[in-house]
Amino acid sequence: MKYLNAVLMLIAVVLTLHLWAMWIGEPGAGALSMTSEAQATGRQPAGISNASAQRKEIAALLKIQNVKIDELIKLFETGKAKIKMDHLTAK
Repeated sequence: MKYLNAVLMLIAVVLTLHLWAMWIGEPGAGALSMTSEAQATGRQPAGISNASAQRKEIAALLKIQNVKIDELIKLFETGKAKIKMDHLTAK
């Protein structure tokens, strides 16, 4: 029991010292601090840089896909394209 009390007391002291060092230290001053300053860099962020332009591009691509699907539907309706199914087995 004495060993357990000694270990718990040591942990409490270490945690207290750590909290005290964080409270006294300046933010971003070193390993004892849990906070850091944000720093902006000169590079462009990854991801969406212009959401409006991206939406316009997606809308244009969807229109192209719709035209291609309409052409495919016309091929099926006229009989120029057919679907052939082989090896149909009931399971």
